[in-house]
Amino acid sequence: MSYQITKWICQGVSVVVFFTLIISNASANSFDTASKAYRAGEFKKAARIYSSLAGQGDAAAQFSLGEMYVKGKGVPQNDNEAFKWYRLAAEQGLAQAQYNLGSLYAEGKGISQSYQDAYAWWIVAAMNGKKDALKGIETGTKQFTAQEVEKIRQHAKLIWSRTVMIAQK
Repeated sequence: MSYQITKWICQGVSVVVFFTLIISNASANSFDTASKAYRAGEFKKAARIYSSLAGQGDAAAQFSLGEMYVKGKGVPQNDNEAFKWYRLAAEQGLAQAQYNLGSLYAEGKGISQSYQDAYAWWIVAAMNGKKDALKGIETGTKQFTAQEVEKIRQHAKLIWSRTVMIAQK
């Protein structure tokens, strides 16, 4: 009896793995299709595909859609939408999205201007390997008091731990 149960479980796991691979491959193909459409200047087609993938939680598609909203390519230029998509990608650990989110905070685009939040997101981006974020951190370090810097760093650590938890899901 236990042999039959084990066999049945293994077959079930195999089916799940098979469909997961098919879905992952389809998602990668769709992302590639969207990227090719974007490079070919077919912005509306790219936006449609990225939007579908972004709605399914694909961080790269969320970032790409954020870029399209910033530039107004294939979609109306909209900083609020750009902020939304960058934030979703940033929370999944995408360093470029974290950096761009910090920039939107610094410029007050799509969100109320907050140099503290910009600085915190640039710290997170730097922790995630985004070297360009170091300029923002350097500027922030000069702009804030030592006490403010420490408070912002604590906030960045909290953001970092949340992004790590989300990325592991």
